[in-house]
This record gives sequence, structure tokens and C-alpha cells, in this order.
Amino acid sequence: MTHRDTEQTTAHDRLSTRTQGLLAALESDWRRMCGNQNVPAHRGLDPGALDAALPFTFVLQRSQTGSARIRVAGQELHNMLRLEPRGMPFSIFFNPSAKDTVAEMVEAAFSLPAIVSLPLVSQRRFARRPLDAQLF
Repeated sequence: MTHRDTEQTTAHDRLSTRTQGLLAALESDWRRMCGNQNVPAHRGLDPGALDAALPFTFVLQRSQTGSARIRVAGQELHNMLRLEPRGMPFSIFFNPSAKDTVAEMVEAAFSLPAIVSLPLVSQRRFARRPLDAQLF
């Protein structure tokens, strides 16, 4: 069972049909590139297969148990944060109160063959629109 099969199903259902299709294709391509491994070898990554999803994707590098840094980030993440997220801790997307939950999900993503889904919700702030998104 993946984390997406639990309480995150509702958030996944809110995604547009186009986005759901993009995520399904991304997951299929990712699993194909993994082969018999939990994650694909670096040489096995095929950016062409991920082309439509690249602006929305990111690659994390484990920095220690339960935490990770953003190694590569697509343009949409850059636009959302309004800065270059490369090298930043993954926790930048979340409130400090979510620290334990995020650490648990990060650890699951690195130790299991898991697809992790986390909601991103933010209220409107000065010069920023409200955010209701989903990280997979």
C-alpha cells in the first residue's frame, strides 16, 4: 500500500483530469526506469520520457534520516517559491509544525518503494495568491 492509498486519495481526486493523466504517465515511466531497483540508476534516468512532467518535478537527495535536500527542481517549483530551490531542505515547503510528518514521509520515500503524497495549502499573503496543491 502506498501513502497515496490512505487519506490522500481525496486530495488526488481534486486534481484535474490532465494532471491525473500526467501523474499516471510519470509514475509509469518512473517504475519502468527503476526496473528491479527502488530508484533508477542515474544513468537510467530518461528526461525524454518525463518531458511533460519536468516543469513540475523535483529530485531529492537524502541528507540524513528523515530529511532531504532538493537536488533538481522544475520551473513550476521555482515559480511557486519565487526563488531557486536547488540545495534547499525539502522542509521549505512545509510549516515547522509538520516537521515530524514530513520526516516520516521522506523516510518512507527513501526506505520503501513508496510513492508519497503530501498536501500543500497556504493562505493568501501579501503579493502571494493562496495555494492548494499536492506533492507526489
